[in-house]
Amino acid sequence: MPPTAQNPAVLPLFLRPKKVSELVRLGRDNDGGYLVDNRSILSSEILLGFGINDDWSFEKDFKKRIDVPVVVFDASVDHKYFLKKLRVALSRGSRKSVYWFRVLVDYLRFFKGQNKHIKKFIGKDENPYHVSVNTISKNIIPPEIKNVFFKIDIEGAEYQILDDLIAISDRISGLVIEFHQVDLHIEKIESFVKNFPLNICHMHCNNYAPLTESSTPPSIEATFTKFEVDDGFVESLPSPMDQPNKPGIEDYSIKFL
Repeated sequence: MPPTAQNPAVLPLFLRPKKVSELVRLGRDNDGGYLVDNRSILSSEILLGFGINDDWSFEKDFKKRIDVPVVVFDASVDHKYFLKKLRVALSRGSRKSVYWFRVLVDYLRFFKGQNKHIKKFIGKDENPYHVSVNTISKNIIPPEIKNVFFKIDIEGAEYQILDDLIAISDRISGLVIEFHQVDLHIEKIESFVKNFPLNICHMHCNNYAPLTESSTPPSIEATFTKFEVDDGFVESLPSPMDQPNKPGIEDYSIKFL
């Protein structure tokens, strides 16, 4: 179902964001950019990114605003993966070789010093390929750090860690999280929102997939802040600062019922 003003995405009222005056956009144009509360950024002592693929533009923009350690987790990529992509593109004479060269160079330049990439997936289990939020909070985040910003896009695995995020919510300054298969997990999302003490300050629908028959967007990007929000709700979405994840296709407007 294509997005139109007459055919908005429909979300439940508990997902309606409250107004904040200091929203800023971090990350590249279209897919990979998110709106967050600038107060959350400036209060943060570390940024944890769960899932990067070939895009860490959000992490780079965050770092420009406040110079804190950045630690990302993703077992699907590393410099060897990007080098392999580059070699394959070169062997085929593909124009993608320029893209993969830039990705490789940017990766090597950014992930050094206090910026770290840990090659593990996020989940409940502890094994050579997975690490839990509980382990991260105990062993990777220094105990003196009380303000952690999380950016989470882990393709459905987010539902495994929602309770863990609630458990450490007193240490979270801000959170941007993509919820996938929203129609199948709406009860889990509702439980999380009700038990997670931070405030929803922005909501955006990913337009890569069509709406369901009930006008539910398959994926949503939710932003939370630890700071106080206005009493009033956001009146219309998307925000002028939002961009469609898939360029060339109209962004979803949102109706809360």
